[in-house]
Amino acid sequence: PKLCKSVAYVDSAQKLWEYFKKRYAVANIRKIHKLKAEIALCKQDSQEVVQFFSKLMNLWNELDTYVKIPACTCRSAEKIVKAMEHDKIHQFFMGLDDE
Repeated sequence: PKLCKSVAYVDSAQKLWEYFKKRYAVANIRKIHKLKAEIALCKQDSQEVVQFFSKLMNLWNELDTYVKIPACTCRSAEKIVKAMEHDKIHQFFMGLDDE
């Protein structure tokens, strides 16, 4: 009922779709923050390296669903993706046990 009131006078499906996209496609900042905090605090804690890496991969993959690098015709997006991959390597090493 609350939603109906806000779209009752939209005169085309395209305008309705654009309205919904604008309203609900906002990045979930709280979820992104939660994922980044989990990644930062993720430690091996005596797990097998494979288990630890899998846990990090799951977190990174979930984060990737919220954080998108815009496509561009220049090479900037490639450089950003490469820098993000390097960050993941550092996060992995920082989370490993010292042993």
